[in-house]
Amino acid sequence: MASALPLLLLCVLVPTVVPEVFGPGDGTEDLKALQVSIPRHPALDAVLAGDITIPCLITYLGPLPTAGTAGRRAVLGAPRVKWTFISEGREVEILVARGDRVKVSEDYRLRASLPIFHQRYTNASLLLTELRPNDSGIYRCDVQHGIEDGHDILDVKVKGVVFHYREGSMRYAYTFTEAQEACARIGARIATPEQLYAAYMGGYEQCDAGWIADQTVRYPIHTPREACYGDMNGFPGVRNYGVVDPEDMYDVYCYAEELPGEIFLETAPDKFTLEEAAARCRVLGAELARTGQLYAGNAAAGPCRVSKPSSSSATRRDSPMPRADTMRTAFEACRRLLQWQKSWRSCSCPERKWRLSREGLYTPSLSLRTRSWKSRACPPKTHWGQGPGTPH
Repeated sequence: MASALPLLLLCVLVPTVVPEVFGPGDGTEDLKALQVSIPRHPALDAVLAGDITIPCLITYLGPLPTAGTAGRRAVLGAPRVKWTFISEGREVEILVARGDRVKVSEDYRLRASLPIFHQRYTNASLLLTELRPNDSGIYRCDVQHGIEDGHDILDVKVKGVVFHYREGSMRYAYTFTEAQEACARIGARIATPEQLYAAYMGGYEQCDAGWIADQTVRYPIHTPREACYGDMNGFPGVRNYGVVDPEDMYDVYCYAEELPGEIFLETAPDKFTLEEAAARCRVLGAELARTGQLYAGNAAAGPCRVSKPSSSSATRRDSPMPRADTMRTAFEACRRLLQWQKSWRSCSCPERKWRLSREGLYTPSLSLRTRSWKSRACPPKTHWGQGPGTPH
């Protein structure tokens, strides 16, 4: 039976921004003004669990202050720098610096610094380490020197997502090698300990033990409870079983990063079979997306993607782009279906439906609109698997 498989397409738009360049002054005695700029080129590469340096350059139209002079006079003669993070209308102070004195907010302790400022007061670049998903947002550099001030902002998007993965109802079914292969099949790779921890610090929780790239088995918990014990002491944390026999069976935590385009939905009045969905994607110059690409795009279930659209496909108007909240709603619907532990744990997104069919288990037909399904050669109920949680 045909299933409702919306299709998604990826496109790339790279804005061209030329930063303003300010020249030095003519050597007059008094400070006249200063300019603050965050260069946009080269583009910053912000990835989960990585580091990023956000440049903030200070140009004086007059004599420059001297770094390295000791004492109170040197501090008072230095510019005051403040870095602020802005997200969803809320401002959070990252740090404030003047001369050699830097005050870092508690939320950014050990992660934020100004590595060059104490040597050169014209460079207030911010170094932010161990990037988390919630580090995406606007960064503002404010500089004040005497009665002069200036600022600039930069929007930063942290790429990469960690997600728990298993195929259908097959809980704890991967050896270490099979776990790596499973992530690769869906357009992802097995997550590293640093990536899982960064995801946890960004709010991620999953009570299912899964393989990690260093051959350990872990799971992140924010609310410790029975059978989901967090860091083993009853506190929130990433539980770690340590290095495990590679032939033991667990789920896997995958990591997806690159989304070389933009996702959109494609629908049809009579819905699509898997073959029809793939054909429709080809007509659009695209291909069916894989699970890792959906997670990377935080997009919908049942997608198409194109890595580098041709000029014809990029200008087509027969595939309207949906609102982002519509795509997110579809994605959440599929996620809820996959985690529903009553009656049928084996409902599936297109990727999983195809794999189950090839392995000859059964062929579920899923509608995201009605949440109904039908199956032929359905296995006994005892084979449908169990619900989420309770790894041990």
